[in-house]
Amino acid sequence: MKILVIHGPNLNMLGKRDPQKYGSVTLNEVNVLLEKTAIKLNCQLDIIQSNHSGEIIDFLQKDSSRAADGLLVNPGALIRFDYCFRQALIDFDKPFVEVHMSDINKIGINKKVNIFNDVPTRVGQIVGLKEQSYLVGLEKLFSALSSQNIILIGMKACGKSTVGKLLAQKLAVDFIELDSEIEKAHLMDKKPAFAKATADKEKLSFREIFNKYGNEYFRSLEKDVLTMITENNKNKQIILSCGGGTPLDPKNQKLLKQLGKIIFLDADEEILLPRILKHGIPAFFPFKNDPKKSLDELLKKRKPIYEKIADEIISFTSESPEELAEKII
Repeated sequence: MKILVIHGPNLNMLGKRDPQKYGSVTLNEVNVLLEKTAIKLNCQLDIIQSNHSGEIIDFLQKDSSRAADGLLVNPGALIRFDYCFRQALIDFDKPFVEVHMSDINKIGINKKVNIFNDVPTRVGQIVGLKEQSYLVGLEKLFSALSSQNIILIGMKACGKSTVGKLLAQKLAVDFIELDSEIEKAHLMDKKPAFAKATADKEKLSFREIFNKYGNEYFRSLEKDVLTMITENNKNKQIILSCGGGTPLDPKNQKLLKQLGKIIFLDADEEILLPRILKHGIPAFFPFKNDPKKSLDELLKKRKPIYEKIADEIISFTSESPEELAEKII
């Protein structure tokens, strides 16, 4: 797990600046305490301090920063007026905890103003504990990130189900396979309204449902099931394995983003094709007589979408499911 730490303006003066409010520790000493806590939590920190909000925004926009899992930030007085920084946090779109060494609700100019209060990804605010604000904040953020749902996306046969079951076992949480839930919903007659007159109540695999009733029925049922999973697991950690086509729908993308952290398992094409063909040519392959061309076409369409919505991309060739699970954890 990677966490960014941002110290805002004037925090380079810790140890010299108003010890009654901020304590006597220096910024370097705060960072040492953070690193020690991170070792205990088994997470990696990327720490910066800047007196300029533009530099902070540039840091948040870096590709390496956007690959982080969350953010611990002491924005100082920027909470009162810096809407550009606020927008950067919204665009960063990862959980963050805001910390302050003094109690910002009781001191300072415009003490009732905090433009970060309505940023939806803020998962906590710790104030008034001097250097301990950082440590309590880091533990709170780590706890929030550890309890996130994990959603696995990627092409058929990339290993989502196998890796998902291993993750669920290691984390002692429930594993949900979307295709299996679609099968249950079909059997229980929880069908889209337009299809109820034509779809029989029968036990079919997800492949058989797709082949018999077509893409429109399958995708509509998929969306209903995904909505139900999202509603039923707001306060419960799960590992969800999605079908290869699930993230293509914009409404599904929003649901997946609401549900938790999205991880794209990006299997190399050389290992993907033999795995897929092991179970026969899929119904969704556009060129039945040319599986490689079919896979190339699908990857060309799907991979940019997977990459766009993923919070983390794990590219692999020969790694085992156990190794992939360890990378995620």
